[in-house]
Amino acid sequence: METTSPDLATLVSARRLMVTGAAGFIGAHLVAALARLGAERVVALDREPLTANPLLRGLALPTVVQELVALGDCAPGAIRRAVRGVDAVLHLAAVKYRPQAEPLVDIVRTNALGTAALVEACAEADVSKVVFASSLYAYGRMRGEPLDESERPAPRTVYGLSKRFGEELCGIGGGPVLRATVLRYMFVYGPGQTPKHGYPSVIVKNFLRMLGGERPLIHGDGAQVLDYVFVDDVVAATILALAPAGDSRIYNVGSGEGTAIRDVIALMRDVAGFAGEPLLAPPDATAGSSRVARIERIRGELGWAPTTDLRSGLARTLASIRQHPDWYLQGETSHVA
Repeated sequence: METTSPDLATLVSARRLMVTGAAGFIGAHLVAALARLGAERVVALDREPLTANPLLRGLALPTVVQELVALGDCAPGAIRRAVRGVDAVLHLAAVKYRPQAEPLVDIVRTNALGTAALVEACAEADVSKVVFASSLYAYGRMRGEPLDESERPAPRTVYGLSKRFGEELCGIGGGPVLRATVLRYMFVYGPGQTPKHGYPSVIVKNFLRMLGGERPLIHGDGAQVLDYVFVDDVVAATILALAPAGDSRIYNVGSGEGTAIRDVIALMRDVAGFAGEPLLAPPDATAGSSRVARIERIRGELGWAPTTDLRSGLARTLASIRQHPDWYLQGETSHVA
């Protein structure tokens, strides 16, 4: 969870901040970073206790206050109480649809109605800024040129549609006072990305297979191209979005580079010291896809750029899996923030 920068400390120091989805994958890293960078108070809003995340156990977090609130309950009173006295909100909580796992109504309740309740509460409490964690799924397309913030989104999934709706809510729902910045995360990976936190990561699943003596699994020919970005870099981008320069702007948060799944697996085998060849499975819905972000806007306007190369990030992810194997083997739930 290393995120150190004088610029980040300046944005965080002595401020009262709230993180939604605080016990989740990215949220846990963000809470730890905000506390370390000198936030006066960090309100950690989540339906699960922070102590459930072993990455947070043993850390000194005296400025962190937990609020056990499920955003999907859309409980205006509880949300209003949580945001009272907060300067800015970093909104990461979300539910991601997976067949036979989450009813569509749960996605809408949390990602759309929950976001609406949060934005309304922020406006009433005079919160100055909301940073909204959106997704590449707000774009919709899976092929062609790199994803550009200036293009017109056309989400093709309920999850993507809910994220696009959340973007608009943050932009106009808070009225003239509440400022907002939208971040479209690409494929975030790193320590703490357990199946419990939503999307069943190709990286985590295949590291677990290799550690168990099984060959890694590739669907189709492995030519699918994804933009992987390490969680610490995503945390840094999220904090930088607090800057006034990001107000009313949408930014991609990715590496800006595409890597084919077969090349990711090759790197993973090397990092893990696994000699077995990949096991090829029938193609899935990602066959022929290429999803890579353009990151010139965030680099130019906020001064952000990823600093963790894929090999280093994979090694750190594997080290975490080896340290907490039982945690990574937990059953899957919908909590993805």
